[in-house]
Amino acid sequence: MEGEKELQITPETKIGHLLDTYPHLEELLISIAPAFSTLRNPVMRRTVARVATIKQAASIGGISTAELVTKLRVEVGQSAFGSEGQEYHDGYLTERLPDWCSDDKVVNRIDISDRLAAGESPVAEVTKEAKKLKEKEVMQLTAPLVPVPLLDILAGQGYRGAVIKDGNLYRTYIGLVEDQA
Repeated sequence: MEGEKELQITPETKIGHLLDTYPHLEELLISIAPAFSTLRNPVMRRTVARVATIKQAASIGGISTAELVTKLRVEVGQSAFGSEGQEYHDGYLTERLPDWCSDDKVVNRIDISDRLAAGESPVAEVTKEAKKLKEKEVMQLTAPLVPVPLLDILAGQGYRGAVIKDGNLYRTYIGLVEDQA
């Protein structure tokens, strides 16, 4: 588009930067996945959109990263992405729970659905609760989406995550990474 700064759209592009550069893409994102309607909320736009990448958003929206990046790139006149057959997976969504996060190990259950619907970020609360976990203990989050940015933040702090789809909700399990020594 004439007059707009060129931003090469990749899986690592932050949603906030994308929408600052190409504001009209907000409606395209929302049409692709209803979960993206939270972008209309100013709090979510100032918080989550600043740290969430397209790769993470794709997981939240239930679309492949390559497909989402391609749709966004084509909309702004860039070439399609993933022409070499590249595919991106967040690795959190699974068909069955790994042994480390069985239900009997859950010591804390938090439903973050209302916070997300109100446009609030649950990162501070969940991080605080995660710090209370001991080895082999697990925290379970319930949400209408896969909280990929939150899981990525926690992964950087020594936690692991797994997500199971349960009807219209996602059950996210968070536990400490055990020492391999």
